[in-house]
Amino acid sequence: MKEEIPIAPPKPKKMWLKQLPISFEKKFWNSEKIISLSAFIVSIATLLALMYQIRISSEQNELVRKQQYASVLPYVEIWPANRNSSHFSLSLVNNGIGPAFINEVRVVYEGQVYKNDPRTFYYSKIIKTDTIQFGYADIIKGQVLPPGEARTMIETSVSQIN
Repeated sequence: MKEEIPIAPPKPKKMWLKQLPISFEKKFWNSEKIISLSAFIVSIATLLALMYQIRISSEQNELVRKQQYASVLPYVEIWPANRNSSHFSLSLVNNGIGPAFINEVRVVYEGQVYKNDPRTFYYSKIIKTDTIQFGYADIIKGQVLPPGEARTMIETSVSQIN
């Protein structure tokens, strides 16, 4: 005959948990998840604030760079000078606070453009018809005119005959 194995009685259901006013069942939103979500939101807000500050900083740096560039610009002028009735000169003067880099030299004469310095123009076009002697200084592409400096391009002096 078969021996009967005693079967354990079924465990009593936890009915008393449902009757309590406080629920001990696990909820989805517990304190750990709320703190984690808060930390995530704060870190995203910090990242956005950092990106905004970087953008503003780069715009300010661009403005400062433009201002610095504008503050050291050269201001080049051509000045005529008459010391007396027999002397005349044309000078290239840098009145700015930055160096002037000569990128191009050209002379416009009778509607034509000559791409060379005044001395070369003078000797190629004017000397054949002119009887006045000129002094000159070469002004060529690539030269630098420091701030506050003047360079006499053409100078003439006519002596009077007594």
